[in-house]
Amino acid sequence: MKNSLVQDKLADAQKSLNSLDQSLTNVNMNLVKGQAHDLWMGILSGMKDAKAKIAGTKDIEEARKHFSMLSFHMLEATETFGLNKAVVYKDYCPMAFGDQGAYWLSEQKDITNPYFGASMLTCGEVKQTYLKGQPVMNLAGNSPSVPTTHNH
Repeated sequence: MKNSLVQDKLADAQKSLNSLDQSLTNVNMNLVKGQAHDLWMGILSGMKDAKAKIAGTKDIEEARKHFSMLSFHMLEATETFGLNKAVVYKDYCPMAFGDQGAYWLSEQKDITNPYFGASMLTCGEVKQTYLKGQPVMNLAGNSPSVPTTHNH
């Protein structure tokens, strides 16, 4: 979905929601018990709400607002439960939504901004790098992130 928004393709972004549905359906609920279950159900509810709003809009800017909320919940899931990919980057654009800023997850280190697409493709910076098998929630205080520079 992120890559379709980067390319300013709303219809393709909406088509990618099917893949999200499939991924959410495949979550093994036997792995989320007790407090983890409660956390997951809250995250899942937020993802489903954002997904429905993306599916229901005909405006790419509106879709980007809802993608921001979907990204928030995806980051929450990643930071709570970890990830299954080798590496994922937490990217940030400080100029999104009237300088409120917004995050997203990316599979590549190079910035490709889903909030501006072609108009400001490389605006943003990598804020954190998540690695498979690496604890994401860091209670010890030392950071697993790899800092980079901010681009425009």
